[in-house]
Amino acid sequence: MKSKLLLATAFAAAVTFGAVAHAKPDANQLAAVADKNRPATDTAADADRKPAEMLEFAGVKQGQTVVDLLPGGGYFTRIFSKAVGPKGTVYAVGNNPRPPQDPAKPPPPPAQDAIAADPNYSNVKSIHVALINGPAMPTKADLVWTAQNMGTPQRTIFFRVIIPAAAPQLFSGVRIGLAHAFVVLFAAELIGSKVGLGTIISSGEEWVRFDLMFAGIVCFAVLGFVSDRILLAVRARVLKGQMIGTEEQAVR
Repeated sequence: MKSKLLLATAFAAAVTFGAVAHAKPDANQLAAVADKNRPATDTAADADRKPAEMLEFAGVKQGQTVVDLLPGGGYFTRIFSKAVGPKGTVYAVGNNPRPPQDPAKPPPPPAQDAIAADPNYSNVKSIHVALINGPAMPTKADLVWTAQNMGTPQRTIFFRVIIPAAAPQLFSGVRIGLAHAFVVLFAAELIGSKVGLGTIISSGEEWVRFDLMFAGIVCFAVLGFVSDRILLAVRARVLKGQMIGTEEQAVR
């Protein structure tokens, strides 16, 4: 019994410590969010919008070129400016401003223009274009970003944006969980069951029937492999070519 328990523990430890830890925002990304020049209305929204985690998710780094499409009040424009640093560039791309209804009382300039004129964000360039036919990017960009511009309900954002974006990571978690499930199944049968493949393996070891023992091990391996392939097939169909976070992206 003791040897069986040790064997099961070794299996569980191998799988558990083999899992990859979730990446956290780096020091540069955290510093961009902690920028003292950001307005209080922006920092008050940080708890809900989680900008540091979004920077990590988007892979924003020093020296990159970022296009902030329809920047609105410039919440992310300021953060991108600090995240890419002086060697990077942020293009705030918005629609052409509407003409004032009363020429005597012109409206304040768009937020993206005010940010571009602020010396604290000297790497921000404001561009106004007619976006009806799609944005014309001034240069190649490492990231094109747009967020919460059209008043989309939170429910729609969750199901149409967040879930599809997180789907590769969700499938990765399910795949790791599937491996854990087989470890627990093997350990449970090995320790406390009188039927099943674990019992066959254990009995084969005790009776010196190595044919039965290896037959049980091969069955476990085949079941695990087939289950993994089925999950990958489901993932490929659900993601429909989405490459982010998958093995195919790493290969390419």
